Amino acid sequence: MQKSPTVAIIGGGIAGLVSAYYLAQKATLSKIPHLRILLLERSSRFGGWIRSEQLPTKYDSHIFELGARTLRLQSGVASLSSHSAINTLKLLEQ
Repeated sequence: MQKSPTVAIIGGGIAGLVSAYYLAQKATLSKIPHLRILLLERSSRFGGWIRSEQLPTKYDSHIFELGARTLRLQSGVASLSSHSAINTLKLLEQ
């Protein structure tokens, strides 16, 4: 019996989450049987610097998106990966 391959990703911030997402997509397309993706995060929630908080206002409450201090788009392959993730996850529409 063949063991299922496991990939560990350390850090559940945006880089770890996007890495896990793309790895899962590639595994599905490549038909890698039973790939296990283990996403390790030291805190009690995923997202790293990125988070949503519901804060009270005068008449109601609103959800505020907090987080990523910068989005550095490098040149070359790193830039293409960032643009691809933004488009694939439809982040500009949200």
